Amino acid sequence: MSRSSGGGPAPLVSFSERVRWVLVARLLVVALPVGAFWLLPGERTAAWSDLVPPALATAFVAVGTSWRRLPRRLAITVMGFGLLVDGVYLGWAMHCLHGLTGPVPRIVVVYVLAITLLASFRTGVKVTAWHSLVLVVVFQFEQVGLLPSPSTAGSSHLRWHLLSLWVLVLTVACLAAANERELRRRRYDSDLLRRFALDAGRSTRAAEVAALLAELGRDELLARRAAVLLVEEPAAGAGVRATCVVADGTGLREVRWSGTPRADGALARALADGGPVLRSGADEPGLADVLPGAGRVAVLGATVAGSPTVVLVLEEPGSGRWGRPAGVSRRLLATAEHAAAQTATTVARVGLVERLRTAAVTDGLTGVGNRRALDEALEAAVGDARRTGSPLSVLLLDLDHFKALNDTHGHEAGDDALRAVGSLLRTGLPAGAFAARYGGEEFCVVLPGDADGAVVAEELRGRVEALDLLAPVTVSVGVSTLPAHGVSARDLLHAADTALYDAKRGGRNRVRVGPVAGDGRPAQVTR
Repeated sequence: MSRSSGGGPAPLVSFSERVRWVLVARLLVVALPVGAFWLLPGERTAAWSDLVPPALATAFVAVGTSWRRLPRRLAITVMGFGLLVDGVYLGWAMHCLHGLTGPVPRIVVVYVLAITLLASFRTGVKVTAWHSLVLVVVFQFEQVGLLPSPSTAGSSHLRWHLLSLWVLVLTVACLAAANERELRRRRYDSDLLRRFALDAGRSTRAAEVAALLAELGRDELLARRAAVLLVEEPAAGAGVRATCVVADGTGLREVRWSGTPRADGALARALADGGPVLRSGADEPGLADVLPGAGRVAVLGATVAGSPTVVLVLEEPGSGRWGRPAGVSRRLLATAEHAAAQTATTVARVGLVERLRTAAVTDGLTGVGNRRALDEALEAAVGDARRTGSPLSVLLLDLDHFKALNDTHGHEAGDDALRAVGSLLRTGLPAGAFAARYGGEEFCVVLPGDADGAVVAEELRGRVEALDLLAPVTVSVGVSTLPAHGVSARDLLHAADTALYDAKRGGRNRVRVGPVAGDGRPAQVTR
């Protein structure tokens, strides 16, 4: 049996299964000459004692050389020896059954075809060569009288038999090789998609999944360059925006892309029905920024409702690889379609997980972070500030007379006030600041960097006072800083809370800074 290369695809049928079926075929072929000797007495040219002992010995060798628990390489070598013995036995059986004009040459044809199909087409060709040599030797021995009872067939019979044998074996071997190659390709594609799905499943960002698909297109789908677009707004005729990952000979690059697809172009069709579409790169000028100077391209799309549309663009690697549109490999396009569909599903999952993660740390009413997100952000900010020695401020804001607002104007007015303050904090803070709902009508702002916490607090106080709401709303603000008011999240919150209550006691709608060690009086920022 032929050895498969260690780096090739896994065998389609296990080695033990092949050995089992080859053994069955070998034992049947050993028994056939004996059966012919019994059923066709007119074909006998030897006695029973000349055929039965070799048949039993060959059967014993066949069983002994089919031991499947041997190491693979040793098992192949041992079985090869057994196949050589089979050839000698069939050559002797031909001498015992009227030579080339008897039944054994037909049994040889059955034998080599069985080995070709059950073992491998390479093994079948090798066994055919061995049997041809054995038949020639037996025929010559009979012709020169080294074996008694020479065959009545001439050399023309031998040539015709060998020609027929080789034509049959080579035909079956070619068909078997083509079928096996196609099965291996399909299995390889299946394994490729399985590995891609596993890798994509471990990704946490949509761009990471797009990068995997782009690499798959370049490395496995024979594209010279591959691009993956995550189209966010596939609005017909109004242009689209997308995150684009391109894989080429230099590696991966990620860019933002926007453009207006042609109404009859490949990109518009891929966004509409998924494709695949085969076009010249010049026919899709919208892709010039993604794959500049592209020749022929294949464009495929896939989408899941509520998530970005995935568009895969594969550039033909050169003349003669894909050829004309009708010559593009259906297998490659089918694999690309499956991979694009898997990417769309994974991107949808990643987006859903991201939305759930965001919802888990976001206050549903105000849109700022919740208490859990505040605890994590404040601990991280304190750790960074202590490690780098950079400033850090904490602001606690409390809506003044919030219970009276609810009692007088209703809880809907109170919710409107909370939403308005939350919107102000989401959009009106310095870069790097983090806002969260601390509880009830209280908010907390973590302000890293050089920004003066008291100044930012006063700006926020004034902007809240200026909000256009059903009833006027004001806030009292307490401010603490690191390291003046503590070096832990607990200390900073306690100092800001102390300053906040001092602002409340001082008349509300004002900012106070927490007390500094050695000075029990909180500082006041005037209005």
